[in-house]
Amino acid sequence: MLNTNKKSTAGCKPYDVVMMFKIILLKRFYNLSDEQ
Repeated sequence: MLNTNKKSTAGCKPYDVVMMFKIILLKRFYNLSDEQ
């Protein structure tokens, strides 16, 4: 799931999988969604 063998350091660092999971759970719990 994560590519830890990334050779280039350019760009933003990827989000941690656990952090993204927590964000999704909080958004569902508080009935939040992304603006479209």
